[in-house]
Amino acid sequence: MLDPDDIHEAANIAGKVYDDGLHPAVQEIGKTLALLPQAVNAALAPLQIWIVNKEYNVEETKKLLEQKLSRVGAEHIVTPDAYVAVPAMQAISYSMDSKELRNLYANLLARSMVDTEKDKVHPAFVEIIKQLTPDEARLIKLFVSHGTFPLIDIKRFWDKSGHFVSNLRNFTTIADKICEKTSYSDIERYIDNLSRLRIIEIEEDGHIAAKDAYKALESNSLVVNLMKEKLAEDEHREIFRKYFVVTAFGHEFVDICVKDL
Repeated sequence: MLDPDDIHEAANIAGKVYDDGLHPAVQEIGKTLALLPQAVNAALAPLQIWIVNKEYNVEETKKLLEQKLSRVGAEHIVTPDAYVAVPAMQAISYSMDSKELRNLYANLLARSMVDTEKDKVHPAFVEIIKQLTPDEARLIKLFVSHGTFPLIDIKRFWDKSGHFVSNLRNFTTIADKICEKTSYSDIERYIDNLSRLRIIEIEEDGHIAAKDAYKALESNSLVVNLMKEKLAEDEHREIFRKYFVVTAFGHEFVDICVKDL
């Protein structure tokens, strides 16, 4: 049986909580919490178009595939393997606002529907496209005609200790005219990601022998200004030449996902 004193104390506490709820500070917190669902809904609103327009996106994908398969005889078009086609169809429906990514998925899907090509389509290719930005897709287009690209690092050394830091890493200018984001940090991240995905391999211990292979990189204003920067007497900077190559796996990816039928 409840003690009357306990009931009275509970009533006092409840009254205090109610009074605190009327306090300005608590009211402000309440307003902030009330706004949170609105903010979340507003942030997610642009994504709801992909759910609402799912059927539309499927129809657009079919039209795109018809274009890709226009030069293939109807007798060679087959049902694609579900473990390739289903994740690709799901992914392309969320990439309809990126021409570059949409094109990679469409080429993959088209080849998975051709009897002489479908066995070349690896399911890992779908997962690779999922991890690319539109800019990285633009870079990969370059790999159709070129397989080797120069890179440079710039390192700052402390002569007495022999320690160093990298001031510039995996510097390249290949993205200057084709990518939307062309800052050094963006391109460095793209190169790292393509290497992580095994599309390219960075060769740290060699360089391209062609005479002018590194001319454009070493005459770039970013590099020139960095090398001119004044350092302490016991410090110096050096340029290290290297390069990256498209891997065998990367070439397979290009053949399936970048090249048109």
